[in-house]
Amino acid sequence: METITIKGRHVIDIYESFDGSYWFVTEKAWKQDSVIRGKVYTDDQILFGYVRLSACPECAEWGYFSEGELKSLGPRVWKVNKQDWSVCPLVEVTDGPDEQQGGEPGSDCRPSPSYSNTCKGVNEKMETDTRQRVDAYIALFEGISEKVNSDAVAIAILQEVSKDRRSGEIRTERATQGTGPATEKQKQFMKKLNIRFPATVTKHEASALIDEELAKNGE
Repeated sequence: METITIKGRHVIDIYESFDGSYWFVTEKAWKQDSVIRGKVYTDDQILFGYVRLSACPECAEWGYFSEGELKSLGPRVWKVNKQDWSVCPLVEVTDGPDEQQGGEPGSDCRPSPSYSNTCKGVNEKMETDTRQRVDAYIALFEGISEKVNSDAVAIAILQEVSKDRRSGEIRTERATQGTGPATEKQKQFMKKLNIRFPATVTKHEASALIDEELAKNGE
């Protein structure tokens, strides 16, 4: 069974923003009534997971965050479709039994401070550093929405634009981080495509070989 994890823990949901920030949900912790930006959220779901903000990716950490707060950002943040989880940064896709891996309660990956408290400074930095980028997306959203006369269609178009951007970033990230051995899944797929490869082939090399062969065959 294919298993998708982030830092060894099973992924429940993934949220993405136009600026390239990610919220990887690994647990639904509790519910509470919240007031966010003047709006009341009844039974606001508090989530636990791994947060990676574009303004400070090196500050990515585990913590708690509010689903209501994410929803309050409107079209700036959305849930990533499950079929696209594997191309999100940092996620690991493995074949094997569907068992919980690592990250036991109380381990170092689960700090007691909430995400809202520990990342306040990072949030402020994100607001400052990414305002122009987000404003550009919003302006594009408004322009598309006006032409198609549908917010839903406009959001779908922008998600495709963001997906293309994300794919480019993933290719760059994997080029620098894919130095580990190729996975069994990659090797099996290369054999299926009749690709010859050395026993020491890396993840990045395997990915490049597969992309080259698929492009050659027009797939």
